[in-house]
Amino acid sequence: MADVSDDAEAFHIVLFYRYVRLAEVDAVAQQLQDAMDSAEGLSGRILLAEEGVNGNLAAPEAPMQHFLAQLLDIKALGLAESDIKSSRTTSDTNPFPDLRLRRVKHLIAGGDVLDSIPIEETAQGYLSPADWLEAARMDDAVLIDVRNVRETAIGHFEGALDPKTKHFSEFARWLDSGETQSKLRDKRVLMYCTGGVRCEKASALLRRRGVAKSVEHLHGGIHRFQEDLGDAGGFWKGKMFVFDRRGSMRTADFTGAGEAADAGNGQAIQEGSDAPATDRGSVVGKCLYCAKAHDIFHPDAVCVVCREPCLACDDCRTTLDGEYHCETHTYLRTMYFGSLEKFSDDSLRRQKEQLETELDKIRKGKEFRNRRRTLSRQIDRVRDVLRGRFGDAAAPLDGGALQSGECDGSNSESQSSERQKSKRQRSGSESSGRRKCRSCGEVACRGDCWGFWGTKRAVKRIEVPKA
Repeated sequence: MADVSDDAEAFHIVLFYRYVRLAEVDAVAQQLQDAMDSAEGLSGRILLAEEGVNGNLAAPEAPMQHFLAQLLDIKALGLAESDIKSSRTTSDTNPFPDLRLRRVKHLIAGGDVLDSIPIEETAQGYLSPADWLEAARMDDAVLIDVRNVRETAIGHFEGALDPKTKHFSEFARWLDSGETQSKLRDKRVLMYCTGGVRCEKASALLRRRGVAKSVEHLHGGIHRFQEDLGDAGGFWKGKMFVFDRRGSMRTADFTGAGEAADAGNGQAIQEGSDAPATDRGSVVGKCLYCAKAHDIFHPDAVCVVCREPCLACDDCRTTLDGEYHCETHTYLRTMYFGSLEKFSDDSLRRQKEQLETELDKIRKGKEFRNRRRTLSRQIDRVRDVLRGRFGDAAAPLDGGALQSGECDGSNSESQSSERQKSKRQRSGSESSGRRKCRSCGEVACRGDCWGFWGTKRAVKRIEVPKA
């Protein structure tokens, strides 16, 4: 376990997991809850299942040391000091909004295929950071990044295959594709992820397929690699995505960080910082809109279609009015929006026509079921707004019989005036730049009320496990 006792003012963040068969989950849950309650200032989350434990926590130095001593003393978990990965930040912002202990079915939700792999097939093919690096430089090695696309977008090992998944449950489908298997056939496959937990079942699945010559993964993940070796002379590029308020970690932020890493202060360097290039590190992320180097995820910059975090630079953010589209949904940029009241009647009709055209392309095929549902719901939203403006469920939606500003000769001037007044009232907050948060609905929210930012969650909440 890396030392976490150097700076009493720092928040120390620890990461740990272990696949182990737990016969008495309720008893272990109580032990964990007691340990969490006794550590003042502890925040983060622990996931507990019959197949093991997975945790990510933060606290000042003394409470963290107190908690870790109790954690390692829970014999049923069998955790060792080497299973604990740690880092620290001197920021005065707590990395987590609350403290949670959750009972779950699986440590990582991987879908039917990955979830069905028993823990007896895990804990195989471990390579230390030094051995993994040596193997990665061999001619027959193929590297696989098991993380999701939001993570690989801002940092990765050189030459690694990127499955472009949004969720771990999509990994099995990518692995079983003919294109992927042709790249792995008779190769020495080396997997990696943040801390190692996703690689456990991902590597087990590939061993089952019998395609690769051998399957191994980085023990301790990127985190342990950078603790020991830094960026290994540039073999690691960019930053490591983390699931807390820090957002990411540079090589210099890791405790130890290897001989190659520069000493850092543990605080994220924001875009536009005056810090020298050597301290900022390489930026591999790019803005989805202008392709400028950018690797900071802002909490409000999420796709309006699927809520996937989007990389958008500050210049582009000022022009997008809160409407972001991830790489998968780029094709919907002209027709799918979260806020509809700001658009004219004609614009809404055009959006509806474009959405219907996209829907017609995927009328058949089970693989398009979710996409059809998404498009159909948006079409209904547009239709509802148009009908609400005209106050008549039978109002024309295709623009053929009645256009905005036109009338049917019946009290036309009054109807047109009321309709325009209603439109101004509904869109007033948006046209003045006062957009509502898509999560909590409040105008003043910056989008950080949800996810691991969670500014509107309780300061401390422990979910009592159910038997």
